[in-house]
Amino acid sequence: MIIFGVLAHDNPECFADLIESIRMYFPGSTIMLFDGGSDPALAAKAVDLNVERCRYSKPLQHRKVIYFHFGLMRQLHEDGVEYDFLVTLDSDMLVVRSGLEQFLQELMRDSQYIATNFHMLGDPPYSEWQIGRHFLFQWSRWSHAFDCLKPAGCFNPGQTFRKALVDQIIENVKTGEVMRLVERSPLPSLEEVILPTLALSLGANPMRSPGSAAIQLKLYGADELASYLADESVFMIHKVSMAYEGKDRRYLRSVRRGEAPEHFVQSEEASAAKRFPRLRRMMKSMYYKYC
Repeated sequence: MIIFGVLAHDNPECFADLIESIRMYFPGSTIMLFDGGSDPALAAKAVDLNVERCRYSKPLQHRKVIYFHFGLMRQLHEDGVEYDFLVTLDSDMLVVRSGLEQFLQELMRDSQYIATNFHMLGDPPYSEWQIGRHFLFQWSRWSHAFDCLKPAGCFNPGQTFRKALVDQIIENVKTGEVMRLVERSPLPSLEEVILPTLALSLGANPMRSPGSAAIQLKLYGADELASYLADESVFMIHKVSMAYEGKDRRYLRSVRRGEAPEHFVQSEEASAAKRFPRLRRMMKSMYYKYC
């Protein structure tokens, strides 16, 4: 069984769109909301959709969402929930294909963790990734909390854990120290280095997700979406517009409902990839301030 953990802050319409996509393709799955905002409309929508709200939900800062993963893991572990896989999703994603559980059982036969673009920090083609570079620079401050020689990284959306790894993470005597370091660290997006490094440290034989191409920090046009829908390793897509009537959402919703999708071209201005220069400036500023 799969548990889908969904992080949402607001925008109940897009949250409902994601829930519809999960239930369409995985009607027997369990969904848990981590409410990372303070929008009562989102909480009300979760009740309407009969989606359980994680009791460790709390408002989260942008790019500080590691508490989402740990909150879900903590509740599942404390409640003794039985499942096979925990798949973590952001609200700007949609599920696009059935058969994920069988796919994961085969793919993860000898692994307990997969993630988008999993890699060892500093290794090409991700050697210029700013978050990874700065974490690697500070590795000496973190290494005592892990049992591995070198840290790892990934792109956050769609991280997937076997139950055994979730239990190991929560029971690990060093996890408390990891979270204390997280609390003190100024680095953003630590979920993209802490979780893959924990998986490596705990002997989970982590792997790169075969569907990584469809998980990017950009929006897609119809041709790209069609190519991902034709790829049997792609079960979810990120990034999707956070406008409910966005062209990409309408396209995928039409496919999901068996309707003819409308062709469109995504404008360059709509792509979230334009945020990369701003992120690089932020990371450079933090580097000089804290390193």
